[in-house]
Amino acid sequence: MKLLFTLLITLCIIMLAQNNLRKHAIIWYCTAFLLSLGCLLLPSSAPFWLTSFATNIIGRGTLATALFILVMYARIFPVKSRLFRTFMSLRAPLAIMASFMILLHNGTYFIHYYTNITKKNVSMTPSECLAACCTILMLVLLIPLTITSFSIIRKKMKARTWKNVQRFSYLFYGLIYLHVVCLFSQQIRKGNRSYQLDLAIYTMIFGIYLVCRVALYLKSKQKIKIANVFRSIGFPIVLCLSFALIIIPFSHTTNTFPKIVVLEDEAVASADSEALSYIEQSVYEDGIWTGTALGYNDNITVSVTISGGKITEISVVEGYDDEPYYDWARDEIPQNIIEAQTTNIDTVSGATFSSKGIIQAVEAALENAQTK
Repeated sequence: MKLLFTLLITLCIIMLAQNNLRKHAIIWYCTAFLLSLGCLLLPSSAPFWLTSFATNIIGRGTLATALFILVMYARIFPVKSRLFRTFMSLRAPLAIMASFMILLHNGTYFIHYYTNITKKNVSMTPSECLAACCTILMLVLLIPLTITSFSIIRKKMKARTWKNVQRFSYLFYGLIYLHVVCLFSQQIRKGNRSYQLDLAIYTMIFGIYLVCRVALYLKSKQKIKIANVFRSIGFPIVLCLSFALIIIPFSHTTNTFPKIVVLEDEAVASADSEALSYIEQSVYEDGIWTGTALGYNDNITVSVTISGGKITEISVVEGYDDEPYYDWARDEIPQNIIEAQTTNIDTVSGATFSSKGIIQAVEAALENAQTK
């Protein structure tokens, strides 16, 4: 539902500010870039409403996707409609704004996957591998598509060459949808119904565009009857597929292989003794303690091992959250807590809610471990 909400708000803003966007496009480009950059650099101490907005609407590519959808649909709006006239004249600036935002979004994904594969030797699921491939391909396509969208570059190119380059945008749109499917499917397999609804919305939006765009192409080739038949068959298929994604239940599975982080005694002993934290404010009984807190979508339960008054092991034993963001937090937060011997650490950029969920679960476990 976030996509529909963002799409509606974005549509209204553009309709109201279209003249300003035409006159001051560069300011809009800079604003889009700075919004995305600010989202990545947002401190963990930021207010909840700001963190929520930055994470859900900007950081996870929802706003950029909404802009790309408007660019896509500009070509298939009724020719005589106000929407057609407005968005056909704004396709280039909207595409550039979306590109700046999605470049930072995909760049973050690329760095995460590259780090996991080359430095951390972390195995990836098939869905994550496919999502990583989509990320790389989108980055490769987006650079020339963005550069050639600037009017100063377009004027220097031959019309045929420019059109040939821009045709790759269709492949880019398809990769957006495939990327979403890869990410959402992990949550859907775990029984997260909200992601089924979100995927159904994406399927309907991109499916309708595909049917309309192919029909428009057939019409341009004077194959009007085939275009009409294609529409009459294509629309029901898209609608049935979208509703099926909502109705069909998926089995709920849980991770039977908990993520365990252990640090050697020497590293534990060298933790910063001056840090202000739960650990330094209280005395804890040795043993294994559990705690639970809310992440982005679900409760996260951790097991904390105390030995000699120090945290020596943290295991995320239960819970699933918004992957791959949850995986980013799960891979870094426990070890960071052990190394610093404090819960007063920074959250993982792009995984703020999952990070806070794990941190708060550890704090809950430490509360249980406090000596009376």
